[in-house]
Amino acid sequence: MMNAKVAVVVLNYRNAQDTIECLESILNSSYNDFIVYVVDNASPDNSMHTMQQWAQSKQIAFLSCQESEKDHTRDLSKYALVFIQTQDNGGYAAGNNVGIKFALNDAVFQYIWILNNDTVVPKDTLQNVLDFATKTASDLTGIPLFEQSTQRLQAYCGHIDKYTGKSSYVTDKRQIGDPLNYIHGASMFIKTDTFSKIGLLPEEYFLYYEEVDFCFNARKHGLKIGIAEKSKVYHKEKGAQYSQNSDIDILKLTNRIIFYKKYFSCYFGLYIGVGISLLYKVLTGRALLAMRTVQYLLRDVKK
Repeated sequence: MMNAKVAVVVLNYRNAQDTIECLESILNSSYNDFIVYVVDNASPDNSMHTMQQWAQSKQIAFLSCQESEKDHTRDLSKYALVFIQTQDNGGYAAGNNVGIKFALNDAVFQYIWILNNDTVVPKDTLQNVLDFATKTASDLTGIPLFEQSTQRLQAYCGHIDKYTGKSSYVTDKRQIGDPLNYIHGASMFIKTDTFSKIGLLPEEYFLYYEEVDFCFNARKHGLKIGIAEKSKVYHKEKGAQYSQNSDIDILKLTNRIIFYKKYFSCYFGLYIGVGISLLYKVLTGRALLAMRTVQYLLRDVKK
């Protein structure tokens, strides 16, 4: 298993420059038995052209595929990168699942590493997480995230409040073993046979909470989740404009409800938490956002 082959799946959407920086860091890894599947999630810009031009300029061997070719037989021995163009943007889980399907079909990998394109990995990260996963027989392994600009710890993993369904970062090592924790979707190192046991990433969320659902489903099926504490992934901070995006705010809240109803039985705390969130929006001058959120929630209830 020390010679395990790894498929790295990196999803791009309108952010070729970050993706290229991420790829450069992966390709510089000390462990070299891997192939990177770069999935462009139907970007409306020229992301795919930009990324392929970069690869050509660096003389990196790559294969170019369409999403529809996922079942084709490929000889990967000559390639470091496989670029895949999706037909539409189905969200974070759907885009990553395209890359995962390609890797599963190629059937040569023991691990699949889902990695955000807004990350940079140190040279020894892949070796360290592989050593941890093989030594501990971990089915899903998370890697501590550090803010790239400050190099401060961002999170070891995430935690779900069982009363409200709200997610938060775990920054205290003593809390790593809590069964309500999940590994962050920015970096998930997964044994390949996990997907045959519990399926692919859940696509009903579009964005946010899909990794939480995946981890809770894994635990429900008796799979082991661990954190490779000696590994690091540097994660770029999102700006204030991104964090205050109303569509993202609505997605987080609606997906929180979808997730909570799937894994918990008592909804009292959930709706108290949602009510507090809506009230906070009103009190901070975002009443229109609160109204939009209520409209989305009522629409989902009627479905």
